[in-house]
Amino acid sequence: MAKKLTDTQLIILSSASQREDLSVLPLPDTLKLPGGAAKKSLTALLTRGLIEEVSKPIDDSEEQPADYRITAAGLAAIGVQDETEGSPVIKGAETDRKKKKKPTTPAPVKNNTADRETKSSGKPELLLRLMRRKQGATITALQDATGWQPHSVRAALSGLRKKGIGITRSKNPKGETLYRVEG
Repeated sequence: MAKKLTDTQLIILSSASQREDLSVLPLPDTLKLPGGAAKKSLTALLTRGLIEEVSKPIDDSEEQPADYRITAAGLAAIGVQDETEGSPVIKGAETDRKKKKKPTTPAPVKNNTADRETKSSGKPELLLRLMRRKQGATITALQDATGWQPHSVRAALSGLRKKGIGITRSKNPKGETLYRVEG
């Protein structure tokens, strides 16, 4: 059975599929990856054959970083296909022809850690758990945990308030709004 792709891997592959040269780098600005998470995601995609390393012309001034391109298997993994031929779009001899890509919505990928802790309660419980932390949670952290848009997170917070859960707002030193559960 094929291993499922993480949300980060799906975003990387989807972004690459939308580029004319199918290049993986630079990573999308929407990805905020801590530490070596980007390298780990790229390594996993390389290992599974969903991206490949491509050589770049060497510049004498400094060492060039590796460059990556999505493979046919990577395109197939996210459901991107050439509408005219029914096969994954691959760069080749017919570069003059404009290729049409038809993205399909992949099945949501579940976060295993979050599932174990909140399986019975779902995402509202995940929001509560994050807001119960000493430092609270920003809208961005709540979005990343749930995969929701900011307005959906705020709507869920309103729903929790209507259920009688006390949620406070404050600002951190960076000026970001922090949400915490009272008591």
